[in-house]
Parts: sequence; structure tokens; C-alpha cells
Amino acid sequence: MIFVDQPDALTDQPIAIALRGFAPRQPVNVTATQTYAEAIRWQSRATFISDDDGQVDVTRSAPVSGTYEGVAPMGLFWSMERLPSEARPMPPGGVMLPLSVRLEAEGRRRPACGDHDRAPRRRSRGDTPGHPQPRLVGTLFLPPGPDPHPAVMVVSSGNGGIDEFRGAILASHGYAVLALGHFSVEGRPRGLVNIALEYFETAIGWMRAQPWFDSGAAP
Repeated sequence: MIFVDQPDALTDQPIAIALRGFAPRQPVNVTATQTYAEAIRWQSRATFISDDDGQVDVTRSAPVSGTYEGVAPMGLFWSMERLPSEARPMPPGGVMLPLSVRLEAEGRRRPACGDHDRAPRRRSRGDTPGHPQPRLVGTLFLPPGPDPHPAVMVVSSGNGGIDEFRGAILASHGYAVLALGHFSVEGRPRGLVNIALEYFETAIGWMRAQPWFDSGAAP
């Protein structure tokens, strides 16, 4: 059997995996397959040697072979490699979809399997996409719980767009987050050129004026 201490967890939240009911002191092959948007698949593999009770604690055991080495509780997740799959456009709101992971373990006895979902956010009051105010482009993420909240502004890297994934994760940890798009997004320049600093000043000013803003934790 496969035991996961948290069947549903945040994307950045560690989990513990244990394997039980296998033959003692025998190899146990584990595969983790992650499917995104019902199209793109990633997979990792590891072979462990069960203990005298036919168990494996993945958080404390090093695999004898596989896609990672050494003791790494989350090794089955960060060592995943992309499988050949058809490239499809990201569905609307796709960045917010939970990542479904199928765990399979096989030894001398019958195989075991289990499912685990990893999501970028916890349940919240909803997200406001588009234009927080006429001169800004972005998505506002508000965390669960009463106002006010410490606030964070997230800007994208060199690829542009709106970093909604990072914004959703931070909101799940109690922050009010403005994921701001400053280029390569509708309503903003295509490239990272001639971006006025006043644009970011406007965003900070808008955040400070909101009822959810915690004045004791300025962005």
C-alpha cells in the first residue's frame, strides 16, 4: 500500500510518502506520473529496498536507482522528466489547475497505487483578473480570513506576462498579492523596453489605498 500524509497539498508544501505491505528486504519500484491540463505528462522513478517489515519510508530512505540519488523526501517530485506528449495551448485559467500525481509501487507482491493533488492555492475569496484599476494590468489574489493582510506585489521575469502561479501560492500563505503585468501582456508593451517606473509607483499607491492593505507591512 501507498500512504501519503496529505492527499491534497499546496504546490510548495512537502509531503511524506510511505510504502507498506511489501516483501521484506526486496526491491520496490516506485513511479510518480504528473499530468498537467490532461495533456502534458512528467514522470520520475525510484527503486528502494524494503526493510525487515516490508516497508519503505521515502522521507528517510535513499533509492538504489532512479531519477534522483540520496535521501530526498520530495525527490519523486523535483526529479520528474517530461514524457513525449502533444503540445497543447494552456486552457483558460490553466495555471490555477491542480497538478494530479499518480503514485505506483510494485514489488514481489501485488502492485499498489494512489493519487495526490498539488494546487497553487487554498480556497480564497476569489481572484480579480484584468485591470485592478484603469492604468494597471494584473491579477489580485486575496487570502482567506478577515482584512487587513500584509501585501506583496509580484512582477514577472524576463518572459513577461502575469505571474499568477507565484501570486496564488503567496496568497495561500496569507498575503494579499497583486501579480502585476508590465510587458508582454495585453495593454502593455510587447517587450521589456521603455517601461516607466511610474507604472510600479501607481501600482503601489493603489495597493496602499485598498481596505485589505495592512499599513504595518508595506510592500
